Amino acid sequence: MELQIGGAVEGVHRVCRVEVILQLFARPGRIPGVFFSPINDMPLWISIAACRCLTPVWGAIVGVRFHDMRATFVVFALLLANAGYRQLRREPDNPITVMIETAAAFIAFTAVWAPLSYLSARNSHALIDPVLSHLDHFMGFDWNRWSRFVEGIPTLNLILHIAYDSLKLQTVVAIIWLPLVKGGRRGYELVRQGVAAIALTCILFWLFPALGAVSQADWTTDVMALRGTAGLDFSLLDLKGIISFPSFHTILGVLFIYAFRGTHLVVPALALNLLMFLSVLNVGDHYLTDVVAGAVVAAVSIVVVKWMAAPDFETRKRAQEPARISRSLL
Repeated sequence: MELQIGGAVEGVHRVCRVEVILQLFARPGRIPGVFFSPINDMPLWISIAACRCLTPVWGAIVGVRFHDMRATFVVFALLLANAGYRQLRREPDNPITVMIETAAAFIAFTAVWAPLSYLSARNSHALIDPVLSHLDHFMGFDWNRWSRFVEGIPTLNLILHIAYDSLKLQTVVAIIWLPLVKGGRRGYELVRQGVAAIALTCILFWLFPALGAVSQADWTTDVMALRGTAGLDFSLLDLKGIISFPSFHTILGVLFIYAFRGTHLVVPALALNLLMFLSVLNVGDHYLTDVVAGAVVAAVSIVVVKWMAAPDFETRKRAQEPARISRSLL
């Protein structure tokens, strides 16, 4: 009898160990283990890591080098701190752990986006500013007239400048708020949409480069250098937003509005980002066509991510229960 019980217990342990191992591979949409919560997924981090690895390779090919990539170490530090916190609390889907992961994903997203935007400007394609200006006139928009109108109302000009600079604040709010709603999925959904938007934006800017409505803007120096100077060296901390077409401010504004849908912050996010869309024209020196293109890219990114979305969070939690039981038995 004792041998039978002992054999049964040993068999359970073997099954549990096999099940745990299979959990590592059976669901490729999730990274299990101590570092990540159940809502995290492998494709997101693989895509970010792939873009990060692409940067030095692409840079070496076109003669552009980036240094001071300390954001990578910040991401690892956050994930390590998250691992320690999760082991301390024994709660894999605790809002704090999801918040730390979301912050790490946002930092990784920014560290990937900025260098890729510079590399996409490294080409000799003809500038399409005349085409964008013509499209603006076709839609009945006069950039110079709009700029004079805004500058003639100091209060409006100040409000639009504040709205234009609100992306950092919105990012902080998203990192804190989104892990608390819809099971913590929204933060990672936003980053996935951002990664998809990066790919589309860099492709479009590489194919259709532009300087913007004001050719003497501060970022145009970097754009022109990338179009003609060999052996360039940039610090990640000094990179500017150089993409004119499509407007990435508009892309992020649409994504933030969508991320806050169904929450108490959707109305403030909508009001703030509508102002930001207006500010993109004069503060960001964008054509109206840039704004329209940015909204289209954001919509496409949302649709693509939704189409490729993993199962619902509750389904994931139910699917993870056997692994949790297995770990408790080990």
